[in-house]
This record gives sequence, C-alpha cells and structure tokens, in this order.
Amino acid sequence: MTSFFRKLPTFFTYIFLGILSVAVIFPSAVVMAAAKKKSTVSSHKKKSSAKKYKKKRRSYSRIKPCNTELGKKQALDFIRSDEELARLANVDYDPSLNAVLAQNLETDGEILTDADVEGEEGFDEYEGMEEEALNIDISHFQQAWLSYMEKMEGDDLYTPGGIEKKTIIDNILDWVGTRYSFGGMSRTGIDCSAFTQRIFANSAGVLLPRTAAMQHEIGKEVKDISELQFGDLVFFNTRRSVYVSHVGIYLGNNLFAHASSRYGVTLSSFNSTFYRTQFIGGKRLTMEHLAELNNGEQHSSMLQAADEH
Repeated sequence: MTSFFRKLPTFFTYIFLGILSVAVIFPSAVVMAAAKKKSTVSSHKKKSSAKKYKKKRRSYSRIKPCNTELGKKQALDFIRSDEELARLANVDYDPSLNAVLAQNLETDGEILTDADVEGEEGFDEYEGMEEEALNIDISHFQQAWLSYMEKMEGDDLYTPGGIEKKTIIDNILDWVGTRYSFGGMSRTGIDCSAFTQRIFANSAGVLLPRTAAMQHEIGKEVKDISELQFGDLVFFNTRRSVYVSHVGIYLGNNLFAHASSRYGVTLSSFNSTFYRTQFIGGKRLTMEHLAELNNGEQHSSMLQAADEH
C-alpha cells in the first residue's frame, strides 16, 4: 500500500506530460494541415487560372494561318478577269484568267470554325469602338449626290447609296493582302466585319456596326445573288453557333471582296460551291440608310480612325 502511494506522483507526472503534449502538438498539427490545404487550394486556383488563360490564348493561336500571298494573287486575277473591275482599278483586262480561276473555285472557302474562336470573346477588346467619330457632314454628302445626279445621269459609276465605285475599289485594293485575324481591326490583322466597316468608312465616311450580325440588321434586303448590285453587303453562314458569321462587299459579276480566314483580304466568287451554298442574303445601303448611320452629325476628322495602320 505504501509502495502504491509512493508511485502516485510519478503517475500524475506522466498524465500531466501527456496532456501537455496533446495541448501543444495537436494545434500545431491542425495549423500545419490547414496551411497545407490552403497551399493546395491556392495551387489549384493558379493552375486553373493558367489553364483558362492558355485556353483563351489557344482559341486564337490555333486558327490556321491564312495564305495572304495566294489571296492577293486571287484578288488581282479576279479584278483583271472582269472588264468593269479592271477599268475601275486601272489595270489590264485579261479574260484568259477566267480559266485559271475556275480551277481554284472548289478550294475557296472559310477555315474559321467555332472551335477556333470559342464564342465571340474576340470582340470584347473592341467593344465601344463604334463610338469613334467617323460621321460625315450629311449636307455635304447630299450636295455631292445632287451634283452626281446632274452630271452623271444614266451612268453607272456610283452605288445606290451614292458612293463612287472606283473609290470602293481603290480602298479594297489598299487592304488586299492584309492578314485575317479574328477580332482584328488594323493593318496587322483584320476580320470580315471590321474590313467592311473600314471600306465604308474610307469610301463614304459612314460607320457600319462592328459585327457581321449587326451589319445584317441594316439596309434593304436582297434575297437572290442575281439581284445583287455593286456595293451591296453579302452575308454567309460559315459557323454552326452563329447564323450570320461572315460578310463581304459585292462587286458585280458574282465577285465580292472580303477578309477571308483562308486567304486574308481578297476577292472570291459565288461560283464557288462553298460561298454559293452558305449565302444568306444581301443588304443594300441607300442614301437613307447612310444618313441614318451618321445621325446627321458633323466631324472634320471622320476618316482618321479608319486609316489605322
């Protein structure tokens, strides 16, 4: 019995030490576990963020590069093969080129897909750019139109909207060979709707809406290819997720200018199976439509933004 009582202090000492160990070691373990968990979550977030960034970058980088040299040759050959376009562009007319161009019709078409762009995020960077001041002095525009009616009556040198055809051709040629870039609006890369926007801005001082779908909402509807006139906007369904996904400018003789994802800024023909079958319709911009786009505002530097290099 005496021996038992002698061992009690040692027994309580062990208990005390055990409790003390639990009190010190357990919280440390909890803190370490929490820190490890936080570190793991942070690491996952970083990886997820990096993955999203790479995914977004990939949506642009994986778009197949366009052949601008071939696009430039095709555009010039189409112009030289058409008597009226050759005259407007001041180049030699060569009808023999039609046979050469006919061989390439079945390979012409868009290569941009939904997988390439993964939605319309490419336009986010340029949202609001339609506010750029490209408005023309409407009274000046109307005076020019009346002058044209007096001097050029019966001639077919202007579009239904009063824009000089030669000016449109000159501006198109100025952009031919420019690389295609989804969401692009400059000389380093441009997409289809930005191209039509720039051509109309440079040719008439009018600012079209930014996207093909928005441009499809303006103008007088032209349903059939046979009814199209020089200067009409032509629209195509080239992607599944977006009905109106491509736009160009009609030049006559089944030809139209556009920023092609295959060839960059070039000319193509409705004799191509791809463009003939994907054609949605056209829109004709009359004087009234051009006036509505400008809202009657005046601005002396109306073409400054359209001359972006």
